[in-house]
Amino acid sequence: MRRVGSPSRPRCRPDGRVAIYFVRHGETRWTAQGRYQGGSDVPLTPVGVCQARRAARSLLRHGITTVISSPLRRAARTSAVIARCLGVGRPAIDRRLHELRFGCWEGLTQREVRARWPEQLRAWKRAPDRFRFPEGETLAQAQGRLAAFLRTLRVRRSNCSGRIVVVTHAGIIRLALLAASDLPLSEFRAFTLDPGEVVRLDLRAGAFRSVRQRSGSRSMGGHDIRSSRFPVDFMEDGERST
Repeated sequence: MRRVGSPSRPRCRPDGRVAIYFVRHGETRWTAQGRYQGGSDVPLTPVGVCQARRAARSLLRHGITTVISSPLRRAARTSAVIARCLGVGRPAIDRRLHELRFGCWEGLTQREVRARWPEQLRAWKRAPDRFRFPEGETLAQAQGRLAAFLRTLRVRRSNCSGRIVVVTHAGIIRLALLAASDLPLSEFRAFTLDPGEVVRLDLRAGAFRSVRQRSGSRSMGGHDIRSSRFPVDFMEDGERST
């Protein structure tokens, strides 16, 4: 693995477009058990490795030039499987793609959280945009990290284009989809993501276009297209909200 700083430069295209394929990492033991993972470094299960391979196969004909990953093992392993399958070299690592930090809730199921923090869990369900996880972070802070990452891609590729795979986590991809759909953080649960699912965002000079593609284990072969404008302003406002 190598850290972001000088990822391989994507091929240039006349329209200056960069297609970003967000991929949720494959299954872990905690995913299967319904546990909050956050920053806990849980490895993939054999099923998760298979899901990574399926995601890679779905990306084979898309001309991928670069793979970037969250530093957590479940994402890094998924990205390594994808990069090897696509023949694009080792993935870069970017810490801004880290999953939401769930703090004290990490490692617990929702039932266990309800037993210890019933009021906080209700607050999280009712108003996710105003909630801070105990000893964790807010959605706005995580969105700020995502915004900074996307702004970096926009600046580096303002005169170039290519197709990039970004392997990260359900929380981060949900935040990207909210912004692409012009929805507030209060709608955080508007989207669901299977392990290994692929979501495409087209990065241009003025906006993003979101095209959602399913490639998880249960949804392999289907697709659900969502197209909207993803304003560049998000990448500035998101950082101010942290």
